[in-house]
Amino acid sequence: MSVSTASTSPKLHVRARPSRAVKTLVTLLLLGLTPPSPAAPQLTQPIYSYADAIRETVYVESTIDGDGDGRLDRIVADVIRPRTTKKIPVLMGASPYHAPWSNMTAFNEDQVVPHDSGHKDLVDDGHPDLFPYFYDNYFVPRGYAVVAVDMAGTRFSEGCPDLGGPNEVLGTKAVIDWLGGRAKAFDRDGRRVTPDWTTGNVGMYGTSWDGTLPQYVATTDVPNLKTIVPNGAISSWYDYTRVDGIKRSPDHADWLADLVMSTQSRPKCAEEHAELVRRAEQNADYNSFWAERNITDDAHKVKAAVFAIHGLNDTNVTTRHFSRWWQNLKAPRKLWLSQSGHANPHYFAPDRYVATVHRWFDHWLRGIDTGIMREPAVDVERSPQIWESSRTWPVPGTQRTIALGGQVFTDDPELTRDQLVGPEGEGHRLLHVTEPLTSDSRMSGTPKITLRVSANVPNTPLNAFLVDLGEDTRVVDDGWGLQVVAGPERCFGEGLGADTGCYRNYEYATKTAPYRIVTRGTLDAAHRYTLSRAFPLTPGVPETFRWELQPNDYVFKAGHRIGVVIAANNAAGPSWPYRPAQPSGEITVRSGSISLPIARR
Repeated sequence: MSVSTASTSPKLHVRARPSRAVKTLVTLLLLGLTPPSPAAPQLTQPIYSYADAIRETVYVESTIDGDGDGRLDRIVADVIRPRTTKKIPVLMGASPYHAPWSNMTAFNEDQVVPHDSGHKDLVDDGHPDLFPYFYDNYFVPRGYAVVAVDMAGTRFSEGCPDLGGPNEVLGTKAVIDWLGGRAKAFDRDGRRVTPDWTTGNVGMYGTSWDGTLPQYVATTDVPNLKTIVPNGAISSWYDYTRVDGIKRSPDHADWLADLVMSTQSRPKCAEEHAELVRRAEQNADYNSFWAERNITDDAHKVKAAVFAIHGLNDTNVTTRHFSRWWQNLKAPRKLWLSQSGHANPHYFAPDRYVATVHRWFDHWLRGIDTGIMREPAVDVERSPQIWESSRTWPVPGTQRTIALGGQVFTDDPELTRDQLVGPEGEGHRLLHVTEPLTSDSRMSGTPKITLRVSANVPNTPLNAFLVDLGEDTRVVDDGWGLQVVAGPERCFGEGLGADTGCYRNYEYATKTAPYRIVTRGTLDAAHRYTLSRAFPLTPGVPETFRWELQPNDYVFKAGHRIGVVIAANNAAGPSWPYRPAQPSGEITVRSGSISLPIARR
């Protein structure tokens, strides 16, 4: 593996104070960002003391009794805010990960929790010291409050985790309602707490599950949620735990809810969790449980401005989640598509992200014209730290259809995806390769497969992946796609004790290889008509199958070839491939094609 050292991101230490206006302008120019117009007000400045900030814990009353103990759930919200008489807006992060997974009792109270772990204090004493990530360090001195919320059933919040269900969504929403004067909250002694210090304007942020909660809450009626910044977020829990009729693991929903459930929630949540398992894990069908946890078609209800971020190499929360959600949004919106996997933006583009999200929050929560809404809405990272802008996504263009021909092959469940591309896959897949490209070709959007297939078994996975055949150095498409590099930590804002606002340095991990699997897609053949019910195949009878690969934005370079692999092996599918025991089948592809969305040049 070779490591790319190219980076256009300056080593900006945001705590430096001299010549703020000049440093802000220079930073934006170096990062390729458009600075605010000369007539625009200056961005918020660090005029408040972080060390002197007010810290408190409140317990917000939800509208639901998720754990069935006879009273409405109390949701824990840790607050840090500047000491000022001025009313201020709020940045809010809600998470199931504020405690070290579910087994909190395995950690000593005096154990040091790494600041970049996303965890909060290991004890709940009403005086929070540790806030996740850099938002408190950077934004509290700039006149924002930061509120860190424990998702229902996790850490010290009551209720039960329910994978995007009403416990999680309404519990999180209750905190925003409290900040807007529509809900009750109490301190540890049971005294009513009123947020008379805030304007009520709230912006949410987060990655993965932390980014999923803002999206789900934003589809509800919550007028003071003004903006959300979700990164690597889920828009359909079915699509996260299954892929078009195939489970990603035998009991993924069960495992996830159990993973984040707090020690004290377990006795009360036993019945709720059993019902979740009963509804979610009986098979791979799409049912009412999953429909309740699918907000793809609810994106048009969102009124908050959306700054969405997703890694094009994210095999955990796949790109389908952002794409379908993004295309249904009607609210003001902005999009970043990075070369990363499932990683925080302040890891893969730290200075660029902090500068941009600062301008975003100042615009939507403080009403400052930072110029950010006059910029192109979409930025795509073409290679490490090299970004391209466009007005929309996917970029308009034409469909290129590639005929795939036919072939008979036998499924081999033991082959890896690399073996299926290579010579070991001969006889176990269909491989079609184009002639060398005469010019660069940018695919922007969702490839679609159509096959005429028969099989000698009642069911089989059908997998397709799109391959860039050509020697090149590319970002590693596994995990975060990042690696730690030597050098001083990168710090944002002010620190106090263990809450430093500092992070290790990361850069993209790259490798040089003769090919790259660009995207892939999977269909359970028995779910060819509908995801709600399986219909076994009639052996030997050909049928037409259609499915989508994961969306992407990728440039096939001149001289490279485009390859398409069709297989019946789940290694071609998503990460954590899972396939129940079943006999290997003989697959006959009689004809087929793939349609690629090619952007205009």
